[in-house]
Amino acid sequence: MTDRGIIVEKGNLYRGQFSDLLGLFDGVSLEDRSVLRFFNKPITGMCQSKANHDVAVILSNVDNLSKWDSRPASQLQKAGLAFLNITHDKGINHAQADALIKGFREEFETNEYIESDVISESCNAALYENNNLLINDWNSFEEIYEEVNEPDTRDEHSIKKVTLSIFQKSISRLKSEGNNLQDLKTDIDAVIAKIIEIEPKILK
Repeated sequence: MTDRGIIVEKGNLYRGQFSDLLGLFDGVSLEDRSVLRFFNKPITGMCQSKANHDVAVILSNVDNLSKWDSRPASQLQKAGLAFLNITHDKGINHAQADALIKGFREEFETNEYIESDVISESCNAALYENNNLLINDWNSFEEIYEEVNEPDTRDEHSIKKVTLSIFQKSISRLKSEGNNLQDLKTDIDAVIAKIIEIEPKILK
């Protein structure tokens, strides 16, 4: 806060108030941006705190929440379902895709697998280990994708919005060069450098 010229005495703000204050200086998150665009709300010049408030108001309306949940699954969600080898209906909506991925995450992100009377313990262990690796890699993939598309990150590297297809090509290339998704989470610069290498026109 002090680097932004704001001095707050200890104990004068609750955690939520502190976050709102910080949000006055940050751009709109990808998630909030998606909601506001879906409901045709202006975003230009909006800060994170204002966006958080407006999104909360919009989704507090039951009809709006229903519309938001029933929208088609996003390209990122479809990529996640394919990545995790989850079968689904062709016309899957956002809420359904979210539930499938969440269910997979809850089942295989833990440190234990559930033994079955039908499948041997060794098969269960192998299945768990494979799917645990998949969900951890997908979590990293999603986190990196969101990070490279954060307004502050794009401004810092002078790049335009990174499409999912370009991002997938970049990650695939990095993996073929011996990098893994867990390490790339802490090396966003390397990811962006590869994106620029593959798609030079992404520079502003």
